[in-house]
Amino acid sequence: MFLDMQEHPEKYSEEQIETMMDELDQVPDVDIAWQAFELKQMPTAVRSSHRWIQIAAIFIGVLMLSGITYAAIHIISHRVETQVSSSSTSEAAKPSAHQQTIQTDSIQSNTIPMEPKLYDNVPMEQMLAELSTYYNIKVEYRTEAARKIRLFYQWKPDYSIEKVVEMLNNFDWLQLELKGDTLFVSSSIEPQP
Repeated sequence: MFLDMQEHPEKYSEEQIETMMDELDQVPDVDIAWQAFELKQMPTAVRSSHRWIQIAAIFIGVLMLSGITYAAIHIISHRVETQVSSSSTSEAAKPSAHQQTIQTDSIQSNTIPMEPKLYDNVPMEQMLAELSTYYNIKVEYRTEAARKIRLFYQWKPDYSIEKVVEMLNNFDWLQLELKGDTLFVSSSIEPQP
């Protein structure tokens, strides 16, 4: 209105022009103007933060759903692999008539798998019986206590017998010595009655 008065003063009366000039001379109250501005902006700010919360909730929901889906697929595929491997293992375990007639000294025993094996609280006698079959060696116990010792040991098929002896000798109470194809085992632990 002020701009229109400046361009076309003939349209307005003297009183209107004076009233407008008085209004322009007054200093506006900044606090009142700021409060009015805040009231106008408040619903927009609340709506904006509400939108971000909705977006975050949707994103978290999608992440959870994809995680659950991935876990379900992984569990199902693991079960299928286990069933397939167990069925193929059982079929492979049944030798044909031709396979039964072939026997050589170079074939290793099936008592130890060709993958790492964890001996957890297993008597030394049982563990060394399996390993002696794998490495085709004899085991002689120099002390009775050595047979009963229980250990935690992870064996890997790529270990040589020398490496196994070295690793087992790290136990303070156990002494192993490999001479030729015989493994001598003794223990410093006193047998318990």
